[in-house]
Amino acid sequence: MKNLLPKIKYIDRIGVEIEGLWHKDIDNTVLRKKLHRLKGWTRNYDSFIQSDGSISIGNSNPDYDDYEITTPPLDLRNTLKAISMITKFLKHTNDTCGFHIHASFKDTNNYLKLTQPDFMTSFVKVMTKTFPETKIRTTNNFCRGTYDTGQEVSTIERQFIDTYKERTRYKAVNFCYGLHKTVEFRLFPAMQWMSDKDIFSKYVLETVGFIEHYLNSMPSKNILVEKISTTDNLYNPEPLKVLQPITINESN
Repeated sequence: MKNLLPKIKYIDRIGVEIEGLWHKDIDNTVLRKKLHRLKGWTRNYDSFIQSDGSISIGNSNPDYDDYEITTPPLDLRNTLKAISMITKFLKHTNDTCGFHIHASFKDTNNYLKLTQPDFMTSFVKVMTKTFPETKIRTTNNFCRGTYDTGQEVSTIERQFIDTYKERTRYKAVNFCYGLHKTVEFRLFPAMQWMSDKDIFSKYVLETVGFIEHYLNSMPSKNILVEKISTTDNLYNPEPLKVLQPITINESN
């Protein structure tokens, strides 16, 4: 699949998580050397194979096992290359497997502008229309596509300040600033890969395009967002403690 990469103005890095049944040869020196050649994939990031108790695929072949494979934050082009390299070792997926996308941002304020309840609503509406297979995921307890009535703002705030994995993350969009300094998109199923080997790249490209369009469509001033009062540094390791509303000026 040849991808026409969208123009990126706001997003800094992309990372993905892929759940499925993998050949054990994925943990090999040759693949690691290839991944190390990708810009941003350092030798320090070699713990990309992880177990995940939510994956349930019947398997009796000792050459395969259930894993969640993760990538480090990379630019879009290298994320797509990493997906292509890694999925050569993917054998099977089912409805217990998800595909998650993480996005970080060049400017903290652009991250914060997404923390409106209508962002997830719009994202789910667009993606379920573009990818009908995602509709069933909107009622999944691990990636629900709606907020509980009256809990929209409190859910987003809780996601933001959590520094451990709490149940509030189980939405189609998870603002996991406290954990990863990213926005996580959990809506996508990995199962579709069984019939479309390019589907993960499609999910990434559509998500990137949606984010860029959403931010580009927002007015440049008088945007009420939740700003971190303790720091403006998106990469500060200190956990968030206090949120207060501010108005983004045109200069930002």
